[in-house]
Amino acid sequence: MTLVVAFDCESDGLPEGQRSGRTVHPTPSQFHWVQCTCACAVSFQLDAHGNALLDAAQKWTFWRDRTSVRGQGPFEPLLRLFDSAEIIVAYNGLDFDFPLLHKYYSKASGERYLSHRVKCLDPFHRIRAHTGEWVRMETLLRLNGMPSKTGNGANAIELWHANKRDELADYCMSDVERTVDVALRPQLFGEFGSVYAAHLYGLRAWRAASDAPTHPTHSPSAPPPSPTRFAETGEDEYVLVHAC
Repeated sequence: MTLVVAFDCESDGLPEGQRSGRTVHPTPSQFHWVQCTCACAVSFQLDAHGNALLDAAQKWTFWRDRTSVRGQGPFEPLLRLFDSAEIIVAYNGLDFDFPLLHKYYSKASGERYLSHRVKCLDPFHRIRAHTGEWVRMETLLRLNGMPSKTGNGANAIELWHANKRDELADYCMSDVERTVDVALRPQLFGEFGSVYAAHLYGLRAWRAASDAPTHPTHSPSAPPPSPTRFAETGEDEYVLVHAC
C-alpha cells in the first residue's frame, strides 16, 4: 500500500510581485505578508496495482486560527500528514501552496520542508516544465469533460474576509477532489489537440517509477541491454470532515 495525501491551500492575499497569476518559481519570501487561511487534504491508499482506494479515504480541513495545542502551529497536523505520506499531490503546489506554508515550518526544519517538496507530484508544474504550456486547472477540467471548479483563488480571498468559512472550506476541498481526479485519469487532453503522457501527471505512473529498481539488473559480464525505442506519441486542532 502507498499512502497518498492530496491538498490545497487558500490565502488571504497574493504573493508579492504576482501578476495575472503567473509568477514563475516564487520564493517563500514573496509570501512574507501573505498567510494561509484554510488548507484541505484528502488521504487515501494506492494498492499494489496502483488503484486508489477512495472508499476508505479521509478528508481534513485546517484553519490558521484554530489550534488546541499551545505553542504548536495550526498547520502542524497537515505537516504530519506530509511526514507520513509517500506521495503528496497538489496542483501548482510547488510554486504556491508549499511557499505559502513555508512560514509554518519551524526555522530549523528546512530538511523537513525539502523532504515534503521532493515527494510532491505537481501536475501543473510537470506539464509546464515539459511542454511550456501554462494550463490552469479549470482549462484542464473543461478540455477533459470533468466537473468544473466551484470558484477561484480571488473568490477564496473574498470568502475569508467575509468570514464565509463554510463556503471557503467547500471550495478548497472541491479543488483537492479535482486534483485527485486529474491525477487518476488514464489520459489527459491539452489545448490544440495535445495529449499529456501519464508520467507527467499520473499517480499510477509516479508510483510505478518510484518502485522501479535503481541498480542495473544485468550481469556486468553480459552485453548491455538493447536501447529502448520510444514511440512518437486527535489532540491537535483539525477537523476530520468525513470519509469519501
